[in-house]
Amino acid sequence: MNEDISKNTLLILVVLTIIVSLLGTWTVINEAGKVRADAAPAVVGEASTTGKVAIDVAAPPEPVSSTGRVVLNIEKV
Repeated sequence: MNEDISKNTLLILVVLTIIVSLLGTWTVINEAGKVRADAAPAVVGEASTTGKVAIDVAAPPEPVSSTGRVVLNIEKV
């Protein structure tokens, strides 16, 4: 009762796997391109392409340990 899968069946499964993989990759790349195109802000008048980032790193508590705190503020200019 120990039957092996025939070489033809294995070949068909490998080819189908490659086709599904290529179709999935193409679909993801296609959809990612649509998201990037749709993500552009629709600003009437003046478009802003600059910003300001400030990072404050707090000193670790005494005694010195491996923990800390980072505060990130993102403000629209």
